[in-house]
Amino acid sequence: MNALTYKIPAGRELRIVSYRNEKITVTTTPGSVEVNGAELMQTHTFVNRNFAIFSWFNTEVVVDGRCRSIYVSEDSLMPVYLDIHRQATRDILVLEVAPGGKRCRHKIQHKNLSSVLILGNANHGKFTLAQTLLEYAVRNGESPLFLDLDICSGNISVPGCLTACVMSKDSHYATYAQKMLLSPLVEFYGSTSCMDNPELFKHCLTSVASRVNERLANDEEVAHGGLIVDGGSWYKEDGSKPLLEEVVKLLAIDMILVIHDDQIYNEMKTLLPDCCVKIIPLSKGAISPSTPNEDTTTSLEYYFYGPSGTDAQLALPNELIRSMSELTVVTYPDREKLMHYDTFGPQETDEDQAALKLTSVPISELKNQILAVTDAKSVDDVKTASILGFVFVSMVDESQKKVRLVIPCGGDLPGTILLSGSIRWNLE
Repeated sequence: MNALTYKIPAGRELRIVSYRNEKITVTTTPGSVEVNGAELMQTHTFVNRNFAIFSWFNTEVVVDGRCRSIYVSEDSLMPVYLDIHRQATRDILVLEVAPGGKRCRHKIQHKNLSSVLILGNANHGKFTLAQTLLEYAVRNGESPLFLDLDICSGNISVPGCLTACVMSKDSHYATYAQKMLLSPLVEFYGSTSCMDNPELFKHCLTSVASRVNERLANDEEVAHGGLIVDGGSWYKEDGSKPLLEEVVKLLAIDMILVIHDDQIYNEMKTLLPDCCVKIIPLSKGAISPSTPNEDTTTSLEYYFYGPSGTDAQLALPNELIRSMSELTVVTYPDREKLMHYDTFGPQETDEDQAALKLTSVPISELKNQILAVTDAKSVDDVKTASILGFVFVSMVDESQKKVRLVIPCGGDLPGTILLSGSIRWNLE
C-alpha cells in the first residue's frame, strides 16, 4: 500500500471509494477534518465503506490504502447540513427582568430539538444526512434519538427492521455504525416492502413509535436532543401514502427533509402546511450499489462478521446445530398469502386479524433465512415480545430435522421461539 498526501481546501471534501475488504487508513491533525459530522482523530481506518473527508479550512491528510477512486470535490453539502442542524437546534433568546426592574439580562431558553423526518429515493444519502445531524447534535452535548425506518438497508440492525436508539458520545456512530450502538429497540417486520403486509408494518410502526414517544416523554435529556428519523424510500410504493402519513402523525414530525424528490416534496408541502418541509439537493458523490441486493448483503455481513474479514475488530460468529424439536419458528403472512386468504378464507374474518395471524414455518423453507430471536414464552406472546438478536440458517438437514444456525457471538440462543420473514442471505 502506498501512502499519499492530499490537500483539502476549505469547504471542500476528499471523496474516497473503496475496494471490498480493503483497509484505508487516514492520518490527519486531530479535529481538522470530519466524516459525516464526526471529527476524525489523528489516525483512523475505514473498511468496506465509501466516505468523504470534509474540512472547514485548508488542511492535509495522508491516505494509506488501495482506493477505487479518490478525488477532491468542490460540491460538498456539509454547509447545507450544518445550516439544517442550526435550524433544528435554534434556541430562544428571552429578556429576564430582575426584581425591582432595575437590571435585566439575557437568558437562553433552550427548546427541544425538532422531530426530523428524512425522505428520498434509495441510495440518495438519507442515512448520511441522518448520521451528520446526529453527530452534530452529539458534538453539541445532546443525546438525540435515532429511528431507522429504512427496511431495505438495515442501517442499525438487519434489513426488515424498524429500529430506535439513543445516540451519545459512546456510540461512535459515524465510524462504526452497528457495532458500537448501545441497546437498540428493534421491531422485526421481516420484509423490505411495506406493502407486503401493510397492517403488519403499521403494527410494528405503532409499537416502535409508542416506545419512542414514551422515552421522549420521560427522559428530559433525550427529549431535548430531538428525534431524527430515516424514513427510507418505501413511501414510493403504490398504496403506501397512508403509512407515511401515519409516521408523521405518530411521531409529531415538525420538519421534513426531502432529498431530490420534487413530487413528494410538493405533496408534503400541500398535505402538511404547518410543517417545515425542505428539499435537499442530491450529493454528486452518491454511489449506487453495483447489484440490487448489495445493501442487504453488506448489512448482513456487518451484523454477523463485522466490517470485513481482515478488520481487527471482527464480530465472533458462532455456529450451533439445533433440532427442530427444540425450536419454534413462526411467521406472519406476506402479500401472496394474504391474497390467497382473501380469496379462499372465511369472509367474516377481520382483515387485520388475518394480517397478524402467526403460522408455523416448515423446515424445508428455512434454508438461508434470517430469523429474529424473541423472548416470547409462547407463540401468543410473539406480537409483544422483544427482539433479542438474529440468526442465519446456513444449513438444513430435513432427514434429521436439524438446522445449523450462525449467531454473531458466542454462547447459546437466548430464546427458542424464532420469527421468520422474507429476508434471505445466499452465501453461495
